[in-house]
Amino acid sequence: MKKLIWFSFAILFLTSLSLFTKSDSSIDSLFYKANEYYAKGEFQNAIELYQKILSEGFHSKELLFNLGNCYYRLGEYHKSILYYERAKILDPFDEDINFNLQMANLHTVDKIQEIPKFFLKQWWEDLRDSLASNQWAIFSVITIWIAFSLFSIFLLVYNSKVRKIAFFSGIVFIFLFLMSTSLGYSRYKYETNHNWAIVFNINAYIKSSPEESSTDLFILHQGTKVEILDEIGNWYKIRLPNGNIGWIKKTDLERI
Repeated sequence: MKKLIWFSFAILFLTSLSLFTKSDSSIDSLFYKANEYYAKGEFQNAIELYQKILSEGFHSKELLFNLGNCYYRLGEYHKSILYYERAKILDPFDEDINFNLQMANLHTVDKIQEIPKFFLKQWWEDLRDSLASNQWAIFSVITIWIAFSLFSIFLLVYNSKVRKIAFFSGIVFIFLFLMSTSLGYSRYKYETNHNWAIVFNINAYIKSSPEESSTDLFILHQGTKVEILDEIGNWYKIRLPNGNIGWIKKTDLERI
């Protein structure tokens, strides 16, 4: 199992060596230097440079994945989960990201059973995540142009058989356009939604209301993923995958 983990760590690390070949030379230099530290096992030094790249406004799944790997190797599993989750937003079906995220989650204390999603909702989310939002946008443009071309043929051609084929094909591509536009918008909201967070405090007390004196409902530990529903002052209202709801201090969480 350990060999599988380290092999998985290596794949995106090696393929990301040319990540910034077209970007600013200073970013190139930082990234290559960080990769050198990573290869030498100097993970803290690598983290500092990767974080500096992020602070410059550059990000990618490879960069976030490498950060997650560094924190994993240092035993800071809650931080590795955070960066794997951020990488997963950019590519939900990446096998290496999902595998390492699964490995990191094995080190968390809280084992929360997720409520199964309705199959149509799960199907929609899987389809939505099959492409990035910009790819869905390109697909939408292509389908609407094809639809426009087909309806032009319908209006300009006199052959009844060709007109019939063009008309019904145009209807199909209009449907594909509407579908891809909806999926693209849904995917964009998913990519820009920061209503998920990771617990960073060793012991985070979940309250019945946003007050220090309110009742303790339960305790969460580092690495647990929660959904943010609302906020009041220094408190977040959160929901767990099993449906439990409570209030937590903002300082106990780090948004994905």
